[in-house]
Amino acid sequence: MLRGMNDVGVLVHANPDGDCLGSGYALCLIMRSIGKRARVLCSDVPGKKFTDIFSVHDTEQFEPASYVSVDVAAPSLLGKYDALAEKVSLCVDHHATNSRYALASLVEPEAAATAELIYLIGKELGTDITEDIATALYIGILTDTGCFQFSNTTPRTHIIAAELIKKVKDFAELNRVFFAVKSKQRLMLECSVAENMRYYCGDRIAVIAVSRKLREETGLPESELDGLAPIPCRVEGVEIGVTIREKEDGTWRASVRTATYADASAICAAFGGGGHIRAAGCTLSGDMLAAEKSIVAQCERELNRTK
Repeated sequence: MLRGMNDVGVLVHANPDGDCLGSGYALCLIMRSIGKRARVLCSDVPGKKFTDIFSVHDTEQFEPASYVSVDVAAPSLLGKYDALAEKVSLCVDHHATNSRYALASLVEPEAAATAELIYLIGKELGTDITEDIATALYIGILTDTGCFQFSNTTPRTHIIAAELIKKVKDFAELNRVFFAVKSKQRLMLECSVAENMRYYCGDRIAVIAVSRKLREETGLPESELDGLAPIPCRVEGVEIGVTIREKEDGTWRASVRTATYADASAICAAFGGGGHIRAAGCTLSGDMLAAEKSIVAQCERELNRTK
């Protein structure tokens, strides 16, 4: 299917993270390596860490004739490009909640990151995994496994990462940039949300909230809010960690993480979202208190279900 495509638009999800961007740009470079034109289409501006690395590959400007989505479980996650969902010929994803909206789907929930699947596609196409491709794929795997700390990390994940490291110029620097370095504004915001973290259900649920007001006070752009979700689950005894972020339209983006037994995707599915057992997301309406109350109630139901 990919060999038969020309002028390919690679769609990634809104609020882009390392896996969708790494997978998207890697697929673009793979398609270009077999003589195709390809470009990434993203609804939102990525954070600076990503644009510093990936902007150099934004060289193609054309109207796509074919569309492939990567790391996009449902059309609603495409943001302003959601109308293009009906034109998607192929979806490559690792979310068990994928709605199978594309003409054809390659969905493998066991994969730690969609970047794993893009690597396998590249190998199947006979593509030379260049330094640029390897860097994009490594970032995808690195960020979706929490620097190989999350339970989704498998032996295959490490095998693929080992192959990529052979080509990546300085993988240790990527580890540092994405997991050790933070701006002063980001540290200020993290201190604020940690100080105001709220606990429920015998401290088994922890919630942090990032309002537009807080973001404006710290001077942190929305594109730099990626990676906050693990904070609540770092508290000893917390099983479900929830991060809610106010969007420009007044809705709230909820990111749910679970520690050992609760199902994050089941919690978010109640609000039309989805993801994985340990990590999922959804959109909530209302003011901050209403949004928090509704997601906490669903978290309590999940804890009662899994007693």
